[in-house]
Amino acid sequence: MGQNRFVGLRALGSWEASWSTEASYLILPTAMIWGIPAVFLGIFTGGLLVDWISRRSLKADYSGYVRYQERKHGWTTKMAWYLVYGPITILSLTFIIIVLDWYIIFTPVEVVINPFLGVTEEHHQYNSIVSLKTAAEFVAPNGQRTHCREYVILFSNGSHWSTNMEPSGMNDGKKREIIDYVSLHSRVPIQEVEFLTNDEVY
Repeated sequence: MGQNRFVGLRALGSWEASWSTEASYLILPTAMIWGIPAVFLGIFTGGLLVDWISRRSLKADYSGYVRYQERKHGWTTKMAWYLVYGPITILSLTFIIIVLDWYIIFTPVEVVINPFLGVTEEHHQYNSIVSLKTAAEFVAPNGQRTHCREYVILFSNGSHWSTNMEPSGMNDGKKREIIDYVSLHSRVPIQEVEFLTNDEVY
């Protein structure tokens, strides 16, 4: 059942990907991210299944079984729904909505970024790109340098996007392919620097 939920959520993400027909590149969260809500929804559906089996098998004795379980564990079935299953369902559905609204689109005319927890899309024309940078190392939040090649796009309004912020887990070749595409359409060369700063990468 857990695998079915994972497959279903992954299919939901693929269906969402079909919305953008003009995208030369569409970056979506990795399929593995759907394993998170699948696990929690599994807890919810598992509880429903156990309750349904108990009702079917115990029949008239079901109410006595419920009272026994409540005395044994110290809380009522209603409390379990309010304190466990309800919050799990709400958090899982919220997570699904947030992930479905997380994407980056590269079209022939612009870059569209909808960041994690973003409320609206950010649209950037290619002529608004002022810099493309790359380095084999970047400064992590702890101040240490991390050996990993990333790319940064700097826009004229001061905002930026880096391949470290993308959710799909692209390999180095795919990252380079996309940045080459951006460089071609923006006519901005890719600048090799010694390292990328924490502010640039995050």
